[in-house]
Amino acid sequence: MKKLVCITTLLIVTPCLASSYTFILDGIPSESPSLVFSFKHPIMDHMFIDVSTLSGTYELSGNFALSEVLDAMVCLPYVTSSEEGESTRRALGNITVGIRSSYQHWQEKGWTGSITMSLPVMSDDEDAAYIGSIGRLTEYFRGFGKYSPEILTIDAVYSSVNRLNMTNIILGFEIGPALWIPVGGESMTGGSEVFLQYGLVGSLDLNSVSVSLEAVGLMNVTGSIAEVIDHAVVLGGHWLGSAIKPGVFYQVNIGTDINDFIDGVFGIDVEIGL
Repeated sequence: MKKLVCITTLLIVTPCLASSYTFILDGIPSESPSLVFSFKHPIMDHMFIDVSTLSGTYELSGNFALSEVLDAMVCLPYVTSSEEGESTRRALGNITVGIRSSYQHWQEKGWTGSITMSLPVMSDDEDAAYIGSIGRLTEYFRGFGKYSPEILTIDAVYSSVNRLNMTNIILGFEIGPALWIPVGGESMTGGSEVFLQYGLVGSLDLNSVSVSLEAVGLMNVTGSIAEVIDHAVVLGGHWLGSAIKPGVFYQVNIGTDINDFIDGVFGIDVEIGL
């Protein structure tokens, strides 16, 4: 609990970020170019792993317009962990690049389709392999491939959001496959794997403040490594009334596979319009 209070204090005294209406899901991107910084902290109390307050994943991402309906995306992931009695370990994850096409009809509805690729540039040495497991558990539902050495990950996602008539309630969904391809060495899977990513979101828009509830899921389609069906619920809120949009959320995992390792995730993020 002390760690959660400390992280919340950091949120209050430093700028933070969020993307439109969502934290884990894609949502609808901003109409103008933007930079996003995010920090996610894993809660691993039931495994008796006491990682420091600032342990977790740090990501800097941006989207830049190529045309009226097409954006380029890039994400630089970084993970660090410090446990009691251990030295701090750090590693750069797999750089992610992609393209995204989107459409918005005023503030009533919109959709986006994206294809991203996580390039396997992460080191495969012993420290990076260990710290990569912290990154994979923290970003389990939408960023697993960013922290997996020697695996090329390709994601294709379709998202849609709609505002209910004459209300401040916004509902949406997301679905798409993720392909993991080993590219050398001792890969963690031994072969290519296909996963299905999906989710639902409900958001209440109160002037410049948005409160959202997300349900996200991950299912192993090929099933050659193990049968994986895991879900999480994400509750958060963020400020949308300026070019700098701070947000905070907490993720509760639902599923035996992921719950064997991590209790939840506390996160902050901030989007800066360019």
